[in-house]
Amino acid sequence: MHPGNVNKKALLAIFIIATGLHVILTFTTRIYPFTDLPNHLAAATIYRHYGEPSNRFLEFFSLDLFGKPNVFHQVFCSLRVFPSVESANRVFLSLYVVLLPLSVLLLITKLRGNPWFALLSFTVMYNYNLSWGFMGFTFSIPVVVLFLYFTIDYLESARPWSRLIVAALLVLLFFIHALAAIFSILLFLVCCLMARRKTLSWILDRCIVIIPAAAMIAAWWMAESKGCHGQGILGFFYDYYGQDYIGTLAERKNFLILDNYHLFDGLKGRLIALVFSLSIALPVMRLALRRRTPLRRMLESPSGRFSLAFLICSVVCYVLLPHEIPGQSVL
Repeated sequence: MHPGNVNKKALLAIFIIATGLHVILTFTTRIYPFTDLPNHLAAATIYRHYGEPSNRFLEFFSLDLFGKPNVFHQVFCSLRVFPSVESANRVFLSLYVVLLPLSVLLLITKLRGNPWFALLSFTVMYNYNLSWGFMGFTFSIPVVVLFLYFTIDYLESARPWSRLIVAALLVLLFFIHALAAIFSILLFLVCCLMARRKTLSWILDRCIVIIPAAAMIAAWWMAESKGCHGQGILGFFYDYYGQDYIGTLAERKNFLILDNYHLFDGLKGRLIALVFSLSIALPVMRLALRRRTPLRRMLESPSGRFSLAFLICSVVCYVLLPHEIPGQSVL
């Protein structure tokens, strides 16, 4: 048997076992230690049983989810195909547990990278967003990775089915989490700009897929900010970058420990979190230094360009964006 086939089978076995263990952990955990999760489960319970004579939800709550973002978890967990909201949430979390490493594996394979690096995704499975119970944003992470996977296929081949999938994923991301949808549109535009042999007509043709999601975001944005009075968004950005931004840099440097520092109290938790992060960062740095691939040569390959696009968008958004925008509490 060829050594490559042995390695592939070994990777597949490890990948399936690791994923299966996380799914078992998800289904056997009685109470999840995710801060905001009870609020999300309460919202799903109200939506599921709204208007029933056995409760008084109709007297105290008003439901209007039409055209609203960040409702995917609420609607999913309220589906009657599940015996309860809690059981639906277990399925939801299990889907996330499966999709996160799988999406990373698919993307690495698409970029012609080393698939063994996909195993590192398990080290950030229970990340900062999940620990806080940000259910929509947490689930959006693997969907964004899948979006990039299909974006690459679409920009390289322009197959009709890939065009449809990219457009559908953007709309789905809007309902999962609007912030992820906006990031994905930015990522798509940067990938278009970094594509080889691009022309203006080619870019405009490819960008048709973002129109449905962009229209939904624009309509929601205008409706959401209509009742907001006070400082406008331009004035906010002027004050933010002129006065407040520098003070946020100290907190932003903690990105290496945010995902896993909650595993232990104090310094021990920070050190353990740093070990998790360095397990990803150090191999990448080692490969980069060993190969010393010039930026120009990297830009010549599709995998290099799309990798850089993902890196640039992620770093720029993390380093520069404010933590909130006036009139847009969802973001």
